[in-house]
Amino acid sequence: MLRLDWNLLFTIINLLILYLLMKKFLYKPVLGIIEKRRSLVEAQLNNSAEIEKQANELKAQYEEKLLMGNAEYHTIIEESKKKGELAYEAIIEKANAEAQKILIKAEKKIEREKENALVNLKDEIGMLAIEAAEKIINDKATLGRDCELYDDFLVKVGGSDGEGDK
Repeated sequence: MLRLDWNLLFTIINLLILYLLMKKFLYKPVLGIIEKRRSLVEAQLNNSAEIEKQANELKAQYEEKLLMGNAEYHTIIEESKKKGELAYEAIIEKANAEAQKILIKAEKKIEREKENALVNLKDEIGMLAIEAAEKIINDKATLGRDCELYDDFLVKVGGSDGEGDK
């Protein structure tokens, strides 16, 4: 059975005092440390969430810039190709124009040389005709001598092999 005496009362008072002392010196500091830790962990979680949010924003910006860079890269490549093709066509047109000019000059030169050759040929024919006339006049002309001079003239001009129409 339970006795109610002074020991029980002192035990209860000791327990109350022990509880109050433990509450003041043990539980409050431990709970304070636990609360500080909890707030520190929450702050770190909030901070990590903010850092993660910033990292995601930076990643999105990087990916956007990368896409823009790729698009710009392709645009630059296309523009370079177009410029290259235009330059190629301009060079080809210039080369064709120069080739055409060279052909025209060559044709004109050939025509001039042909005309010069004709003029020279006419001069030579004239000289040969004059020589033949001088020989005819200087030589006492005979029919046989005239045929010889005529054949000689044709051989020099290149019109006959020396056995012309007699």
